[in-house]
Amino acid sequence: MVELVDRNSNHKMMAMIIGGLQYQDSSYLIYSIRRDQEMANIFVSKMLKGSLGYVIENDFDNGEREVLDGIIKRLLNKDSKEELEDDGFRFIKNVDLDSNLFFDIDKCYVSTVNRSLIKDCLIYYGLVSERMFNQPIVEVKDDKRLFNEGFASSIVLIIFGAVVLIFSCVVILGVIFG
Repeated sequence: MVELVDRNSNHKMMAMIIGGLQYQDSSYLIYSIRRDQEMANIFVSKMLKGSLGYVIENDFDNGEREVLDGIIKRLLNKDSKEELEDDGFRFIKNVDLDSNLFFDIDKCYVSTVNRSLIKDCLIYYGLVSERMFNQPIVEVKDDKRLFNEGFASSIVLIIFGAVVLIFSCVVILGVIFG
């Protein structure tokens, strides 16, 4: 999962990377953003090499966008990998992305599909293994019953501060009235 920011609204969204796609001299990133429990939106952006990894771009050349829409529909229909490669498309499995990723939700949107279809496609094309989906998701929760780290030392310092404050008041009052 990566964090993307919509250029128009500045909303941050978590996206699942489906994979990269090489066509002619250009690289593209296909990703999905969860819409609800069952559906997800599919997006595509052009990838450009940056100093810290790939960044994504939203500007497409003439006709480029239609070709990408067509290839993504073919991916979702599970066309064979050989047919796609014969047409000049090659998968990029591991994509190193920069941490600052901005996209245009309107320009990059392709389709809304069932999340299970995305899972099936990822497995079909070998972009992930079935085992990845079968592993339990570990959720980290804060235990509210435990004290924070350093709780005991904080109490000791508060008591020490109170004692010093009371002692100072007694000394000052003794000097004034004494």
